[in-house]
Amino acid sequence: MHIKRLFLLSISLIFFPLLAFGNEGDLKRLLPSSEVAPGFKAKGDSRIYDASNLHEYMDGEAEMYREYGVNKFLAQVYCKGNEEFKVDIAEMVDSISAYGIYSFYRSPDLGRIEVGDEGITSANQVSFWQDKYYCRIITLGSGKEVITSAMRLAKEISSRIKVHAKVPDIMELLPAKDRIKGSEKIIKGMLALNNQYYLFQDDLFGFKANAMGAFTEYGGPKGKERLLIVRYPSAPEALDAFNKVSKETKKGTHFTEYRDDSKRINFLSSKTTDKSMVLQRKGNLLALVIGADETSVLTLLYELR
Repeated sequence: MHIKRLFLLSISLIFFPLLAFGNEGDLKRLLPSSEVAPGFKAKGDSRIYDASNLHEYMDGEAEMYREYGVNKFLAQVYCKGNEEFKVDIAEMVDSISAYGIYSFYRSPDLGRIEVGDEGITSANQVSFWQDKYYCRIITLGSGKEVITSAMRLAKEISSRIKVHAKVPDIMELLPAKDRIKGSEKIIKGMLALNNQYYLFQDDLFGFKANAMGAFTEYGGPKGKERLLIVRYPSAPEALDAFNKVSKETKKGTHFTEYRDDSKRINFLSSKTTDKSMVLQRKGNLLALVIGADETSVLTLLYELR
């Protein structure tokens, strides 16, 4: 028995590096040959990072990738004279995380492109998500050729990924009326949420305990409203989050509260000098609506129901 254990340990030590290399190879296979467009060639070798050392490449953004769940991250630069573009390909833990990090960087003013499962473009950037991958190509140069080459490369990477995924089903809970297209975000932690609208420093919503949120903005005649829906593995976990958020929200506000534990419904409405907030828990879902006008906030909550 002892000899058998030693044999199995030896085998695992032999094959573990090969498995790790295989994972890196799977990511590198998404890149085309060294010349991706006439004259544009790879500048040095590509670099592979993971969650533990991604800060070496992007110190300010690495924590956001970790919050959404990153497995591997590839970085490669292509250049032609003074023009170049850098390619980032993130392999996330699943398609929800890939859509999540893509949605975090998406904004309503960016143009949509038909690449991957969804893509966007700006004056110097092309990005898209597809299955469990998020790809971003940043151009360093103003020439038309570099933008065209970046688009060509994005389509080539998409074709190499091959498989596709659907938008996470939690996004279907967001009411469509007056929703600002492109403002929809998957939320998997307070870092992402507070970048959209600062609420609390602590994780009162329980994102670290497998909760997941959907965030978006609405534009109506009386201003802008923000909606956060958080889904929990169970109703008791949603109730626990409701109680924690309620306790913090009640500080320095005028509020009314309603409970019906038999129907698993909790409701809290609060108002400060500059904003109105409604928090409701139903089953394993928690909804938070924030706006400047109380009527608009309650109207959006009614649409959500």
